[in-house]
Amino acid sequence: MASSAGGASAEELLARALVVIERQSAEVRELRAENAQLRELNAQLVRVNEELRELAGEQAARLAGADESLAVLQRMVSGRKPEKDRPGPAGTGDGDDPAGDGGGEPPGGGKKNVRRGPGRGRAGGITRTCRGSR
Repeated sequence: MASSAGGASAEELLARALVVIERQSAEVRELRAENAQLRELNAQLVRVNEELRELAGEQAARLAGADESLAVLQRMVSGRKPEKDRPGPAGTGDGDDPAGDGGGEPPGGGKKNVRRGPGRGRAGGITRTCRGSR
């Protein structure tokens, strides 16, 4: 056979091309096998992901319930008592017990909380400001 410009015969070039084709075919087979494994692994990961999302949803619901329970317990501990929400016995006003002890004592140590406007002294009358005035 005739030589090509590089000095190799057509048969040698064909033999080299067949070797390259065979190597590439082997690589393609390996890549296809690896691709199949990766597809299977991906399918497994999708299933695990779905399970984890479901579990996270369940945990979120449980956490919401725990938050509600915690809020109830915090109200109980912080002093918000049901007695404050109920009206008091007849004749005691609005039933508000600022001390929260049920003693019924008015705030301020028993003193009346009376506002005095300008010009009013302790007696509640008009204070004299000039001599001779009544």
